[in-house]
Order: sequence, then structure tokens, then C-alpha cells
Amino acid sequence: MAVPEIAREVAAVVGGLLVLAAAISVVGTLIVPRPVGSWLTRLVDKAVNGGFRMATAPIKSYRRRDRVLAAEAAVLLLAQLAAWLIVFYIGYALLFWPFVPDITAALITAGPGLWGIGGIGSAEVAGAGPRIIQDLSALSGIITITLQISYLPALYGAFSSRESEITLLAARAGVPAWGPGLTRSRRVRTRRVSGR
Repeated sequence: MAVPEIAREVAAVVGGLLVLAAAISVVGTLIVPRPVGSWLTRLVDKAVNGGFRMATAPIKSYRRRDRVLAAEAAVLLLAQLAAWLIVFYIGYALLFWPFVPDITAALITAGPGLWGIGGIGSAEVAGAGPRIIQDLSALSGIITITLQISYLPALYGAFSSRESEITLLAARAGVPAWGPGLTRSRRVRTRRVSGR
């Protein structure tokens, strides 16, 4: 079944919007220093959080539940990276569609461009338009993965700082830390200092 040219062009516009949305999500998440939310980031976050909530719902033990939930941040990072690459892939495939015979050829052409490093395994395309799309596809994949890798030391530093603060709280209030334990330990220390 042949798809009309106008439908392919509309699909290419949708593909361009998907590529733009993924690029905005990558830049907003990994480069902009303040919180910038995008629909893609929120969707992945809700999906991962929902999956972990369902997985830990039947677990009654606090320690076992905590061990399972400790992996949520790592899974979220990997899921976010996968979501960005998948949205880029679908977007670039839709951008290729007007230049190739069918959607299968568009998917086959977009894949190696996005996953290949430096054009390794890239399908040869004819014309300036498809070549530019293929080059942008390759750049999007490399830049997204590079930014995610370079973001890891910043995440590790924030995590280490958070863990230090939690350790200080645990020493004051016990494990798990809770509000009345913190205020009670502060009152005891204040009495010792003031001599009452």
C-alpha cells in the first residue's frame, strides 16, 4: 500500500518535532543548571517510579524495600538515556520517510546513523537533504551519550554530599532518621551545654 506524499511530509514534520523535543529534553536535563522539565523527562520518571512502586508494594520489610528502591536512580538514568535515543530514532526515521520508498527503509536508514559512531555502518543516502538528516542523527546519538557520561561525576558528587548529610542525621536521630528523634537529641545536647 502506497502512502500519499502529503502523509509522508506530515510524518516528517512530526518527526522534526520529536527530534526537537528530545533535544530540548537532553539540553534541559543535562546542561541547564536549574530544573527544566519536559514531557519526555516527566513521562520516563513517572514510568520508572510507578514500576518501582508496584515492585515494592508487596514487600513489607523496610530494609528489603530500601534495597530495591536504591536501584531506582540508576534505572532512571538508563531509562532516560534509552528514551532520548528511541525518540531521536523515531523522529529521524520519520524525517527520512519522504526521501525513501517506505517506512521500513526509513527505519533502516535512521538506525545506523544514530547508533553508528562516526558513520560506521551507516547506509549510503543520496541527496543533500537525507545526508544532512543522517549527519544530524549521528551527532544527536554521540552528543546525547557523551553528555550523559559527562553528567555522571556531577551526579556522584551530589549523591556523596547527600549521603554525608544523611550519615550526620542518622548519627543524631537513629536509623531511619525521624523528626522527634532529631528534636529530642537537640534538647539533650542543649541541656548538657547549658548545665541544666
